[in-house]
Amino acid sequence: MQKSVSKLVTVAIVLLGMTGCANNSMSPEAKEKINNQTGYNVENIQVKLIKNPFFPEDEKHALYMSTTELSKQLKTSLKKELYANTIDCKTGKECLNVDVNVDYMRTFIMASNMLDRPKIGLKIQIKDNQKILHTQQAQELILSRGTFNTILAQTNIGSNEVDKEGEVLDIDTIAKDIVVRLKKLSTN
Repeated sequence: MQKSVSKLVTVAIVLLGMTGCANNSMSPEAKEKINNQTGYNVENIQVKLIKNPFFPEDEKHALYMSTTELSKQLKTSLKKELYANTIDCKTGKECLNVDVNVDYMRTFIMASNMLDRPKIGLKIQIKDNQKILHTQQAQELILSRGTFNTILAQTNIGSNEVDKEGEVLDIDTIAKDIVVRLKKLSTN
């Protein structure tokens, strides 16, 4: 009985992994262009704030960045990460453009104004001029802040503090994740 349950769980995990990767395949032409690129240029960044339908908490959202500010912060963070990883567009020749759409759901520590880890969905498009070469999507990602920071955040139950710096760090983490995904495309 235990072996059959174990096998079923393994099959389910493999199927979920295959489903997640299925829409991220790339044509040979796109692969060649991505492998030959000399850098990425950040073009369009859009962050859409998704509110929890059961707990919209509008007054709490007003304490933090607007969608315009979130988009601007992500664009700044992404450019900084591309530069730090030396995959930013320096010459314009053989550079590809990147568009990013993020569905961003804030979560709050119970009975407080403090943020918990956000849940995000990503859509990254790589373009050669305006021609879309590749689209990568990921849904329902939960950012990791590390075990210590997660435990520390949970100690703020009932707090009225506002952690704007924490949200900036979350946006920086999203930018780092995007850069890791871009780098993996060139190595696959």
